[in-house]
Amino acid sequence: MFRLNRNERSHWSGNGVHVESELVFMIGRNMHKQRLGKQWLYWSPGMTSIQQLADRSNPYGTQQINQNLWLGSPLRVHRRCDDPMFSIANQIAYNNKMIHGSDHPHDATEFLWGPSCWFDIRGQVEGKHFVPQQAQHVSNMLEAYLHQYQALPDVYIITPFKRIKKELQRYLSRALTTKVSHNTKLVKQLQELVTRRIGTVHTFQGQEEKNVILVLGLSKESPGAADWASSKPNLLNVAVTRAQKRVYIVGCAETWGCLPFFSDAYAALLTASPRQQEAHVQPAEAYPS
Repeated sequence: MFRLNRNERSHWSGNGVHVESELVFMIGRNMHKQRLGKQWLYWSPGMTSIQQLADRSNPYGTQQINQNLWLGSPLRVHRRCDDPMFSIANQIAYNNKMIHGSDHPHDATEFLWGPSCWFDIRGQVEGKHFVPQQAQHVSNMLEAYLHQYQALPDVYIITPFKRIKKELQRYLSRALTTKVSHNTKLVKQLQELVTRRIGTVHTFQGQEEKNVILVLGLSKESPGAADWASSKPNLLNVAVTRAQKRVYIVGCAETWGCLPFFSDAYAALLTASPRQQEAHVQPAEAYPS
């Protein structure tokens, strides 16, 4: 903020419908009130994201992409990810105004886990947010790939909640350590997976990978913060667009599938996945140690 005060002009590049970044509120509230008067809440960096502050000051923009949000100088051509991720993001966050930069946004390459889909995995919440059955399903997916290729896949495992992140790290480390202990290379791959490839949606903003597994947690009996996660399209938009080729959502469809924005993803992934979920992911005991 102090550097901004030294500049006549500055350029900010970001996405107003991604997860809102935080700008440290270093200048006192009283100073803001003195300078901005009644408008201080509208412009205060402690009350809104830096992307929205930059957009509000940009005279060139549109509200056609998001009727409730002024977007300054929007980039409409998308190249990061294929369908169905592009179509989901376009529907929930961009009012279907985005254009894909490729003439063929569908990847028909065969993959062990099948095409993008929603795995309807249910169970009881353990502690806060975490559902062990969902972690088990992710473990089965990784173990299936490991058994087939003797390597771990190019994948990010992301979640809306810090608690689920920590529990996933513990669970997958414990479940897969014995499967890779005979191979030093695999041990290093597992260490990288646990420490660098499992995290929250916020921490993976700006990054991308071929495959993404989004673990939602929660249950019908303990819906917890599902309403918070679905209050805006930002979180789901960032989550699905981290995936270049395929996204796999692991969560209770009864809890999440009817919520704003997540219902669009649920419908799109059912359409995109004609195969049965179980076709490519077997229980852990189906693979020899």
